[in-house]
Amino acid sequence: MKAILYICHGSRLQEACKEATAFVTSCMERVSAPIQQICFLELAPPSIAEGITTCVQKGATEIVIVPIFLLAAVHVKKDIPEELERLQNQYPHVSFSYGNPFGVSRKLVTAVLNGSGIKMIGKRVTLLLVARGSSDAETLRDVRDIALLFEAADEVVKVEVGYLAAAKPQFEEKLHELVQTTNAPIVILPYLLFTGLLMKRIEKAVRKNNHSHIVLCPYLSKNQAFQDMLIERTEEMIREDVHVPINSANKE
Repeated sequence: MKAILYICHGSRLQEACKEATAFVTSCMERVSAPIQQICFLELAPPSIAEGITTCVQKGATEIVIVPIFLLAAVHVKKDIPEELERLQNQYPHVSFSYGNPFGVSRKLVTAVLNGSGIKMIGKRVTLLLVARGSSDAETLRDVRDIALLFEAADEVVKVEVGYLAAAKPQFEEKLHELVQTTNAPIVILPYLLFTGLLMKRIEKAVRKNNHSHIVLCPYLSKNQAFQDMLIERTEEMIREDVHVPINSANKE
């Protein structure tokens, strides 16, 4: 029997965990698997180990693991696979398969542009893409690729990138620079799936900067396209059209 285990990051902010659970639960209603469970990598229960155990107790012989992450950074490439390898040894009779994060997607960028309100501004804007940041060079390259996709839009004059952790330039520094040098509308796009402490940090920085043309877009899980893509990819894995080994985290 097949099971789906959705792995979210987790947050100290209860609101963020509730959002992640609601997002995945809404998708589960459209996924054709008899067993579906949600767990968190860190900071919130249930853990990955608890999620796997629950699937097995419900009769799962095959578990499709779906990471609810934007890009393949250290968590997706190292932390989750290491935990899954340990659990695979604990349950050798159960088959594990591991999916991809959302990754770099023109379809998602188009959906974000259409749903962010940028087209309603009426002027070409400077877009500040705010990413979490990573020490992983491939992840930073993915962020730059996403920025280039946004920059190709007719509504965008240029795209600047600011990071919230582990990479430079820092978001607050980049925002301050743009406020001082840009007369055009500044659209801040949090490239984050859910609310959380990082989103609260962005909101605080926007309140502190006195600029009459700053527009703060919603974070990404508000956009239906992310649910649709998650459902599509999960169904592909259920049909065994897609299989990514646990010890590999490939970029789509």
